[in-house]
Amino acid sequence: MVRDGYKELAVKPEVHDKYNAYITEELKWTAWDDKGCMSWYKNGNTGKVTNNLPMSLEDFWGKTRMVDLSDFDKKL
Repeated sequence: MVRDGYKELAVKPEVHDKYNAYITEELKWTAWDDKGCMSWYKNGNTGKVTNNLPMSLEDFWGKTRMVDLSDFDKKL
């Protein structure tokens, strides 16, 4: 941001929605999605799992190490 003079970056809605769909699908394979699991990671009204990291830290690091600026709306 400093190098390119951006004052603000906002993730594009379609990028957010794609990632949200990805993590929702990935969380179906975890204990958090089990119907018997009672956790603050679950929305009590819907049962939706709200954990944002369904992968290992190494996988998350690999996905977030480099920023793709085309995924963001930018303000100078």
